Amino acid sequence: MRWGISILLHSGALAGSLLLALPAHAADEAPSRPAPLGTESEDDVRRRLLLEHTKGRLGAGFLNVFPAVYGTIFLAGSVAAAVDPGGATPTQTTIFATTNGVLSLAAFGSYLAPKPIRLPVLATLAPLWFSGLALSLYCDPSSSSSERQVLGIAAGTGLAAATIPLLDALIEPFPDLWAFESDRKALESADKTTLHGHVVRTEQNLARTTRPLRLVSPILYLSGVTGMTIAATRAPDSQDAGRMAALFAIPYSSLAITQLILAVVPSAGQRYERALQNVRLVPLGPQGSAGLTAVWRF
Repeated sequence: MRWGISILLHSGALAGSLLLALPAHAADEAPSRPAPLGTESEDDVRRRLLLEHTKGRLGAGFLNVFPAVYGTIFLAGSVAAAVDPGGATPTQTTIFATTNGVLSLAAFGSYLAPKPIRLPVLATLAPLWFSGLALSLYCDPSSSSSERQVLGIAAGTGLAAATIPLLDALIEPFPDLWAFESDRKALESADKTTLHGHVVRTEQNLARTTRPLRLVSPILYLSGVTGMTIAATRAPDSQDAGRMAALFAIPYSSLAITQLILAVVPSAGQRYERALQNVRLVPLGPQGSAGLTAVWRF
């Protein structure tokens, strides 16, 4: 198990970078308190509030760079595992090198997918990498039964967590972060005949910054950490089982806490809806009529 522990200890930089592949809010700056309607029309009020809630860093910049960063890191990991196995068995080397190779292709391939799909694809890479690492360690013939229980839970947790962003995208399309800048320009230059259409489109995109399954992944990670801890404590004579549980629990707990914070902090869409409520308005539906719809989920 020394090979596996060494891989984990030397993966701090990779794990740290993977933590950044989490959904970002659509705006960083806190909007000012909305003014009453006064003499403004409803569409004018919506335009003003939309401009306030879509300004600042929109989160699209990192999606232009990170696929290349991820792809390079995974490709380097695959080549390094193939060139220098470091005491791992051929099966372990194959699993680890294949995992890194496939994830490298997925990272680079995300450039070819529609831009809104890039975020859920990147969000699957971290749990899949840890799952592949756990599976390679599971195949160590010297592993005890308690160690394999811990590693099995770690691999299963990663696989389960990797499906959540994709399922989330199927339930509700991810926001097009690149469109916010063009939407802002369109709102600023729109006249009375075109304003309503731009408001509807921007509202629907902003609503998607609130993800329907945002609390599921943290629960999965924390459940996995709990399961690994229980499996390790049942075998006090196996130090490697406890060490493996601790080393996988650290990144899983970090992912869970980070994603939980992002889930609890109000998204740009939630802040916009509250601003509308302050002036007695509700989000527009898919057809441009006022009212809560399936598109706007909280």
